Amino acid sequence: MEREKDNDPHNRKDPAVSWVMWLLAILAILIGGGAYAIGFSVCATGSVSQTIWLTAGNVLIVGGIVGFVTNVLQSFNFFRKELRKELFSDEYMRRRGDIDHVWEVASAEIFNQKFPEIQEEFLAALKKYLPCDDVAYYDDYESNIELQWVDPQNKIINVVETKLFKLVPGLNDSLQYTYKTWTPVNDEDFYKNGYKYELKAFLVNDVDCLPRVTNHKSYENGVAVEENSLRLSGEKKYDIRIEDSKTYRLSDDMVIGFFAKHITHGFRVELMHPENLKVQFVAAGTQGPFKKVKNKSNVCEMRFEGVIFPKQGYIFAVSNK
Repeated sequence: MEREKDNDPHNRKDPAVSWVMWLLAILAILIGGGAYAIGFSVCATGSVSQTIWLTAGNVLIVGGIVGFVTNVLQSFNFFRKELRKELFSDEYMRRRGDIDHVWEVASAEIFNQKFPEIQEEFLAALKKYLPCDDVAYYDDYESNIELQWVDPQNKIINVVETKLFKLVPGLNDSLQYTYKTWTPVNDEDFYKNGYKYELKAFLVNDVDCLPRVTNHKSYENGVAVEENSLRLSGEKKYDIRIEDSKTYRLSDDMVIGFFAKHITHGFRVELMHPENLKVQFVAAGTQGPFKKVKNKSNVCEMRFEGVIFPKQGYIFAVSNK
């Protein structure tokens, strides 16, 4: 509020007016001194004229001194405000070499210097959540998941997920976007003959980019990894739609989840599933709870308003009823 007040032209002091006040104060002191000189050197002692000259001298000198002191105080206050405004300006803060220390001191004051024994580690952990090295963030992220039985007897399921979101780059509008999935597949033979993965759609700003996507598959230590990568450039915001399909055994992986790679602003997920499956939703590390939008025997829809930090998200625990 104070910075806004200082920028108000009505609260600024006109330099010309300030100089006039300085001159008037000096003139008043000089004229008052002259009146004293006349009163003591020209006028008879105790005469009416001497009293008049000395009284006038008192008034002028006192008024001049008061004006002088007032101007000094006002100038000091103005200088203090200008100095403070400069020290905390965005440009100056960007040039400071100790900005990390300033942030640490300010952060410690915000939480009232609590827990001094772990303050250093606490601030170091907190700083990791700041998007210092992140290249983009997600906005309005939506995930629509459909789970169906392929072979109920052998507990084989198919999961089709459609993701829609805006990817907003940081300072650089060019980035390599990578989308990864991990699926436990405990049997290598099933990985070769039963497990399936298909990237069905990859649209960027309504343009089909599927032919340009680089896919890398791997299987190690009982985990199937699918990595899809695409170079993006030339835009300030990318509207992305990704659809993929996985077929695997429910007994190998009973969790469907999301853990943010980038900061995510606004999130909604909907899971449709057979009625003979039990689904439990659990928030994973988010700063607040998800809101339940829909919860029926075969549909669960949840929404998060606000910001999800990297490595935060949710899980659906899936099991037989």
